[in-house]
Amino acid sequence: MPSISVWAAERLSLRVRYHLDEAVTALKVSQGNGVVYAASAAGQIVAVDGITPEFLWRKGIHSCGVLAIEPLDRFSLIASGGEDGDLAIVDGNSGDEQTRRSFNRDDGRIAWVNHLSWSFDKSVLAVACGKEVHQFSKCLEPVGARIQQPTTISSLGWSNRGDQFALSCFGGASRFSALESTLLGECREKEAIVSIAWSPRDSIIACGCHDSAVIIWDIGTGENLKMSGYPGKVLNLAWDSIGRFLVTSGENRLIIWDFIGSGPSGKPPLLREAHEAIISGIEPHPKGRYFCTGSEDGVVIIWRTGDFEPIRIGRADAPVTWLRWMKNGRGVLSGHQDGSLVCWDI
Repeated sequence: MPSISVWAAERLSLRVRYHLDEAVTALKVSQGNGVVYAASAAGQIVAVDGITPEFLWRKGIHSCGVLAIEPLDRFSLIASGGEDGDLAIVDGNSGDEQTRRSFNRDDGRIAWVNHLSWSFDKSVLAVACGKEVHQFSKCLEPVGARIQQPTTISSLGWSNRGDQFALSCFGGASRFSALESTLLGECREKEAIVSIAWSPRDSIIACGCHDSAVIIWDIGTGENLKMSGYPGKVLNLAWDSIGRFLVTSGENRLIIWDFIGSGPSGKPPLLREAHEAIISGIEPHPKGRYFCTGSEDGVVIIWRTGDFEPIRIGRADAPVTWLRWMKNGRGVLSGHQDGSLVCWDI
């Protein structure tokens, strides 16, 4: 049961609701013009003005589900990857395709483009396709060495400085230098690591594990701290803006680790209950004031950073698949299994 404090939370105000053709599979906000880009399981991408919010365009970019989208703000471009094995670059203003690259194999098998991530300076796009990572320019010209892993890559992310990136798969996580793809370090694990999150200062990589645990990978020392006891695999984890709090979940509770002083070693986490269903998304506020969470029963909750009390709550009609804050931080977006895209005022 959720804690009684959730019933004192004010209701989120539903500003507008849009409908995609199928489930929302990716959701991003341009940090340049604030435009919201949402993708669907049917291959569509839609764009919505992040201020008004006025509907801008809808285009079918992939022949089947979109798995990842990444805006390239200063050029008004979007990279998208799909189940059709294609990587596309799309004009963010019109939705018109600029260029495309296929990863389909000679034997006819399709290699899904699972994860995309632009480097901090936006010069390099890292692309996870099955067991491989490729690096491209905005024109999809190869710019770095290809990385081969023994199993399918489950997550991918650049450091905040942009000089290296990390990936995870069955057996652990690894760090590589940009372009040269030199192996810089490894965090070995018997089971799969399913999610990773760099701390704001790039000193730690938090790893969510399939075997119901979180690993704190200290980049400076190379040491790992494993925190077990979760009821399920940890798909959701996020840092606050200064790297003090790591918010995680593998169930309907938030499990929050405080890194002040000597860090969380030997200390119990802060536990917060408000959701009745399994949490399916965690998103930190861009200025660190709040966290937003969504769950499989369609509930969206805003938490105050620090004491982590729930202060706003809303409910949609279908499970939450994605969460994103608006660029100005005054509203939050939730994507849902039924294809709805909801903008909430806070």
